[in-house]
Amino acid sequence: MTKLDELIEQIQSDSDAIEPAKELLTRLISARESMNDPEDDKEAEQILADVIKKHLVESMGGLSELMEENSDPEYMKKTTAAVEEAFLSQGWKTFTPHSHRSDLMQYDLGFSIENTSIRVSVYVEDQPKRIKFRAVLPFIGDQTYEYLIGKEIANANKRFIYGAFNYDCNDGELSYEYSYPITHGFYSDDFLRIMHAIIRTCVDDETFPAIKKAAQGRYKRLEREEILRTLKPLVEDLTDD
Repeated sequence: MTKLDELIEQIQSDSDAIEPAKELLTRLISARESMNDPEDDKEAEQILADVIKKHLVESMGGLSELMEENSDPEYMKKTTAAVEEAFLSQGWKTFTPHSHRSDLMQYDLGFSIENTSIRVSVYVEDQPKRIKFRAVLPFIGDQTYEYLIGKEIANANKRFIYGAFNYDCNDGELSYEYSYPITHGFYSDDFLRIMHAIIRTCVDDETFPAIKKAAQGRYKRLEREEILRTLKPLVEDLTDD
């Protein structure tokens, strides 16, 4: 039985899921009937992925339309103007705006501090009303060292209340993200204080060299030996028949 068959059977056997997933179920069955070989696992997996992706895109499209209908244009106009004014007050004139939807504006800025370049994206959102920051570190993580990267990020994030370092296992991108609500209004002093803190965190914080070392695997001999000793029980457990 292919994964496509399994999902169809799972939906059909759950009386509570049939009605909410009726449209998806119809698409899955139709896709299965169009297969050249219904038992071809590889083709079934590809079809399953395509159908689910299309279903999600259409579903999210409807959600986006609903959000736009309920958006607050006056709030967005006022807040984006205040954010741009805050940028200019710091001499940050090269920000790039991207208007994704009526309820979402993105600004991209580049900084070079202590020979380190980072890219910061600032998002002004209407639903929910908040400011979100995303600072991308100037190096990527080698997939070989994912375990060590994750360990360093977990240790670093213990100190943060609202923000966190993140690692994208798909492309190795490392970033620091932070968001805060502005339901009661946008205050430039708070915004700039937080943004400066985020930049310092990404460049000056002790976490930066630790994550960079893990991402690139630049360990000294004694450090490598300690890592191997730490991992030995895990490797033995996973290889134990």
